[in-house]
Amino acid sequence: MLKRNSKEQELLDKASNYLPGGGLGNLNFDFEHAIVVTKGNGSKVWDASGNHYIDYLMGSGPMILGHAHPSVTEAVMDAVQKGSHFFVTNDIAISLAEKIIEAVPSAEHLRFTTSGTDACFQAMRIARVFRQRDKVLKFEGGFHGV
Repeated sequence: MLKRNSKEQELLDKASNYLPGGGLGNLNFDFEHAIVVTKGNGSKVWDASGNHYIDYLMGSGPMILGHAHPSVTEAVMDAVQKGSHFFVTNDIAISLAEKIIEAVPSAEHLRFTTSGTDACFQAMRIARVFRQRDKVLKFEGGFHGV
């Protein structure tokens, strides 16, 4: 069994009370192996008891530079100081759209959405209008997750 302090045990108990299965759903550990990560730096993470581990998952892949990489941290802090959420057209969105369109030759315009679900919903609406059809074919039982 892992070396676990009372703080981590309390967090695990809270996780059991507030999160289905006591976790976020991506990885489920039995009680003996469950941990609560409180910090990450580079390729390592630390649990609430102070134990450290190599993080082979790295956010399921997008964190190729590791946790709290100085360049990423600096860029995030700089961006947050300028404002972190705008509901109207802004220079950051325009710059990102330009870079995406330059990288994707078939893209002429793009729309930012709040989620993959929202993107699919908008794509279906556009397809229905373009094709002048009201019905959408849906497959049940398909799986696209982890």
